[in-house]
Amino acid sequence: MTVNMHSLSFGWPPRRLRRVVNTSRGRSTRRAEPANGHGNAQRDRIRLTAVRLFTINGYAGTSMKQLANELGMVPANVYNYYPNKQSILFEVLSHQLASLIERDKAIVAEHAEPVPRMHALLHDLVVEDLHDPQAAFVGQHGLNGLSGPARERVSQLMAEVRQIWLTTVQDGVASGDFDTPDPKLSTLTILSLCSSTSKWFDPNGEYTAEEVADHTAAKALRGLGYSTPLPATKRARAKQSFVAMPKGRAAATGKRRSATKSR
Repeated sequence: MTVNMHSLSFGWPPRRLRRVVNTSRGRSTRRAEPANGHGNAQRDRIRLTAVRLFTINGYAGTSMKQLANELGMVPANVYNYYPNKQSILFEVLSHQLASLIERDKAIVAEHAEPVPRMHALLHDLVVEDLHDPQAAFVGQHGLNGLSGPARERVSQLMAEVRQIWLTTVQDGVASGDFDTPDPKLSTLTILSLCSSTSKWFDPNGEYTAEEVADHTAAKALRGLGYSTPLPATKRARAKQSFVAMPKGRAAATGKRRSATKSR
């Protein structure tokens, strides 16, 4: 899905030239926009830096001047790519949602049955959020920073995502795999469950992103009334293996671990 950031939301068509005021000489000059290759790379760099600052300072607490300083650019150069802060946020959210919709549609095309389809949708969203928690944070809270046509467009994209998930839940109810009296509320609940994982996940912690995604998917399916066992994590398997050892061997292993720690 391709989103035209310029024509859809802000009403500022792409221009080859932008007027920049040269305050030191009291006159205006024209600055040519960079060629597509370099320009796209710079836009990506600006967006990535903006996401990091939005996460640290909040959207309201981040200015275009701060963004320019972080990038090592003068503010006029940032304005050469984006007319204001909202246009950056809009492009960040639009790219995220367009990518999610594309992935979700591919999952729907691959899985005709609602249970494996829902599991794949859940797993994909959680893994994506955990691999880039800063982008996930902005994606979850960014709508509050938008207004007018930009907010309306992002809301439409969010609604498209929810509809894909809602249809999957409804298909599961129709097939008898899911049991929920309110598919819409269940859809909103499991989407919130997925989003919450990025708030506490530690990439250097005891659980991998894949384990968290599998566990979250299983819990969500259970919440929809589908009976499925919770997958064992690597930590749980190691603990079970230790408990299952003969007493003498387990004790010896425990002593070796204690000796190693004391060193």
